[in-house]
Amino acid sequence: MKTVLVMALSIFLMGSGCTLVAGQFEQWVHFVPSSGNVDLEYWIENQTSYISVAITFYTAGYNISSWGTTTRDGSNFFANSEIWRWTGVVAQIVWTARHIYDLGHLEDGNYTFTFLTWSVPVKGIWFKVGTTLTGDLNYDGKVDIKDIAIVALAYGSYPGHPKWNPIADITGQNYLEPDGEIDIRDIALIARHFGETYT
Repeated sequence: MKTVLVMALSIFLMGSGCTLVAGQFEQWVHFVPSSGNVDLEYWIENQTSYISVAITFYTAGYNISSWGTTTRDGSNFFANSEIWRWTGVVAQIVWTARHIYDLGHLEDGNYTFTFLTWSVPVKGIWFKVGTTLTGDLNYDGKVDIKDIAIVALAYGSYPGHPKWNPIADITGQNYLEPDGEIDIRDIALIARHFGETYT
């Protein structure tokens, strides 16, 4: 009877043009996102290191029951999340879930952060704490077009603005003193150091 009802609902939805996806077995199952749907971002604020995780989903049928807590093994950090996917009828909408991990105060050095789901590694990021290149906003050891892109995406923004990114606010009227505005000064500073690498 349940199968008949699901099939009838599927026929009704297709005829009505409603953007729902029907599934025969309605239950929550483990889900591991692809690395392409996960974005990791690192930054330092008030000498505290943070990692932001953003996961993009393409239907409403997902639930994150736990983001996990960070664990550390030397210079490597890990966070093991639990994500579920609903196999029944779901609405097709694009949405993003975000979470910030507080790594605390870290000594100077190189570190990694790996985001896992159900103990499966999904995506990792390398970052450096301490001596860095001026203009190396993504901490990949070089100043290049990726760093300019970070500023360009936030250009014209300020705290509270939807495009605001504090990482891109690297200087102001006073050298290397953020001024709460992403402008030509920030781009000019990266351009001045463009092509430099950390060795």
